[in-house]
Amino acid sequence: MDDERGQVLQDFAVGVSILLVTLAFVTLFLPNLFAPFAGGDTGDSIKTERVADSLIGNILKDSKQSTDKATIDREKTIAFFGTDDESITVDSSIYDNSQFNEDDEIHEIVGLREIRDNVFIQIIEPGETDTKTMEFYSEGDDVSSEPQEISLEAGNTPPTNQNVAVTERVVYINGEPYNMKVYVW
Repeated sequence: MDDERGQVLQDFAVGVSILLVTLAFVTLFLPNLFAPFAGGDTGDSIKTERVADSLIGNILKDSKQSTDKATIDREKTIAFFGTDDESITVDSSIYDNSQFNEDDEIHEIVGLREIRDNVFIQIIEPGETDTKTMEFYSEGDDVSSEPQEISLEAGNTPPTNQNVAVTERVVYINGEPYNMKVYVW
């Protein structure tokens, strides 16, 4: 009698091994495939997008430049980031053409509720991690004197122990590119 069964045991072992390796790969890889689309609090992500859009498109927009780039006005930027710093004195005529006053809080300017929403905004140079500083002369300063220096960040520092939504945009100040980061938590 001929035995035509051949290597059934070895074929079975190889087939089951391939099946188990495939199942392990799918089980380990597939959740990571969809992880970027699974979000925690999407409301904060939407808020960061809205704040970044309103800053670039309305609040800090340079109305003298073309609408091709996200160009923000240097003086409005200094006035905006100077609202948190009491030592900064800005030419009061800047507020005539802007959508905020020197007494406004950051939350009010960007349209968030102070009670629940925390916001931090910073402008950094591309490839850098430190906040950009900008020199300027304020109203009544003698041009031969040392200029004031302002740190281009506003709001509360983001926590490290909870989820923070971040939006990053490229903006242009006097034709130079910078990164604007908006954090909401």
